Amino acid sequence: MSPEDFKKQLSKISLNQIFQNSSNTFVDHTRVDEFLSPDFEPNFKLDNKIDSQNDDGACKIISQWSLTVTDQKKKEFLKIESEYVVSLHSQEKLSQEFWDIYKQTSLPLIVYPYFREFVQTTTSRMNIPPLTLPILFK
Repeated sequence: MSPEDFKKQLSKISLNQIFQNSSNTFVDHTRVDEFLSPDFEPNFKLDNKIDSQNDDGACKIISQWSLTVTDQKKKEFLKIESEYVVSLHSQEKLSQEFWDIYKQTSLPLIVYPYFREFVQTTTSRMNIPPLTLPILFK
């Protein structure tokens, strides 16, 4: 699919709703002092999984995000997971090729800011320094 064809089809969809469906958090509070130490070198792993259901003019997408922070020995210190549901509609049926491209390009740009804000807010409530994830560029 050419970029021009993708743009034409993209202009035909509308966002019905987006919401956080579930979340899960873990922090090892026994290691907070270690985490705050200047010597602590965290490893950050950000994952995203996408599942979708397409009907004639509707698409329901489930986007699962997770952030895991570990130490150099791969021992987990923090894990934050969140699932978002995105409901889209089009007045005409769009190709599977369009939806495959959409899920890899446009969707992360829509959902990631919600996860980014969730991580920052959640970490500030965990009595650890708030984590601000970088802006997602693709």
